[in-house]
Formats: sequence, C-alpha cells, structure tokens
Amino acid sequence: MKLGSVFVVWFLIMIGPVALISLWTQRNLDFWLSQWNHHAVHVPYWASFLATFILNGVVLAGNIVGEIVRLAM
Repeated sequence: MKLGSVFVVWFLIMIGPVALISLWTQRNLDFWLSQWNHHAVHVPYWASFLATFILNGVVLAGNIVGEIVRLAM
C-alpha cells in the first residue's frame, strides 16, 4: 500500500468522524452562546473542530446533553 493511500485511510478513520461531529458541536455552541448573549453568535468551524478534536469525549457528551436540553426547551 502506498503512503498516500495509508494517509487517506487514516484521515477517513480518524479525522473524518471528528469533522462531522464538529458540525454538531458548532451548531450547539452557536445556540448556547446565542442564548447566553441574547443575540446571534456564530462560532467559527475551526474553533469547534479544535474543541472537538482536543476534548472529544467531553464534547460528545456535551452535544448529547445539549440536544436533550434543547428539545425540552
């Protein structure tokens, strides 16, 4: 297997799911920061990607709890 193929497989397995979960994190951060500041807030994707990449387990749990709370609101 060539080095390029190995990188693509690694990227899809490791970074791909983080990139998808980052979209969910961004949506939750936009909502909660908008609620906190009483006006629309847009969190950049790169910030939510870094938060998801560094704090992956905590962010995933926070996303789940955030969705449940948003549904109850």
